[in-house]
Amino acid sequence: MNKQFIAKQSIVIDAPAGKVWDALVNPEMI
Repeated sequence: MNKQFIAKQSIVIDAPAGKVWDALVNPEMI
């Protein structure tokens, strides 16, 4: 059982950076 799992994820968000940041720091906005 000597396996390595590498997860890579890329997300493209079509929204202004300010709103994206607000959603990250204020999860209740979502």
